[in-house]
Amino acid sequence: MATHVDTLIVGAGGIGSAAAWHLARRDAEVLLVEQNAAPATAAPATTAGPGTPAAAPARGRHPFALVHNDPVRLAMLREALPHWHDLEVETGRGLVHETGGVLHGFVPDFDELTERLPLFGIDAHPLDPGAAERRWPGIRFDGRVLFTPQAGQVDAGATIEGLRESASAHGATTQMGTRVTRLRVLGDDEVSADLERVDEHGETIGEPEQVIARRAVVAVGAWTNKLLERIIALPDMAAVRRQRSTHERLDAASGAWPVIAHHPDPASRRYRSWQGALEAVEHTGSVALTWAAAGKAVDPDAGPSRADPRQRAAAQRYVRDWLPGADAGAFTETQTTSLGTADRQFVIDRIGPVVVGAGLSERDFAFVPTIGRILADLTEYDDAPHAPARFSLRPRRRLDAIAR
Repeated sequence: MATHVDTLIVGAGGIGSAAAWHLARRDAEVLLVEQNAAPATAAPATTAGPGTPAAAPARGRHPFALVHNDPVRLAMLREALPHWHDLEVETGRGLVHETGGVLHGFVPDFDELTERLPLFGIDAHPLDPGAAERRWPGIRFDGRVLFTPQAGQVDAGATIEGLRESASAHGATTQMGTRVTRLRVLGDDEVSADLERVDEHGETIGEPEQVIARRAVVAVGAWTNKLLERIIALPDMAAVRRQRSTHERLDAASGAWPVIAHHPDPASRRYRSWQGALEAVEHTGSVALTWAAAGKAVDPDAGPSRADPRQRAAAQRYVRDWLPGADAGAFTETQTTSLGTADRQFVIDRIGPVVVGAGLSERDFAFVPTIGRILADLTEYDDAPHAPARFSLRPRRRLDAIAR
């Protein structure tokens, strides 16, 4: 016998939990389901040679990055900042750690960013490299530095737990260890979901269940294609696995480092070993490096693959050249999997009774409360303003918006 609910949210990660938070505070009936029985907490294994990196834990610190030159994204961040404050007050947790953020390297729009960011409530201070190196010993800087003091790190695990707990306090129901095996659109205001319970190893337990909902919000990240490809024409996107190299700091007592974004000059041979822009986040005496453009399309259900020795070598060389305050030789490697879109835009839209939120990387976590609010609006209101056209599920509308 089917269970009937108003809104089913599939995926209790960042944006799924944020959508539940917004909807529950509006007194909407919400069932939030998540295939993981519990968040991952195991520490990854350390490797200093060829091998298979561990999957990264679900909990951890993500960049709280605020530097964008796109008015649409900046408006979303301007909305997000008070939401973050509200969530911290409501949960009594410190979620955003304002260590600051620095952008350096090849930044052609440096002056424009310096002028535009304050228009959206984001402080931006240009620094010369010498001043930045005196301020943060152990980091070398590449040309002018743009410092954003409100940036830093966000505790992703605590944020997701806080969103779920707050949503539950306002009446939402959460079921962990619940996998959606099939979605079917039954009408303009009716969608069916087949559910199965799973244990911490992903093994099925109990009997299958069925839920009928007026709306289904799908926020399953790398699993979006697997769940939706038979019922919605999706933009070009795929699950992408990235390799992360975490190095111990040698001077951890000197204070926290800012979140680092270092952009290479594509025309210079100086950066020939790089694999796109470099992002680094320091936490508890170590710094984690990720090549933003590196990664390969994978099956999200596949286990970790062998480490790419080229990425490892590039990360070690980067640490030696640019982070002398960290140890290039001793490191831990992990892998993360997220949904990447070919045009690097989010997916935020509704078709019929199905609402979709996808396409966020770890460095996009600051957007989570705003995207949750947009998903909640699309769920509740037929006449709600659509999300920006560039985030559309409709490929033609999406392409036309990007072209403009």
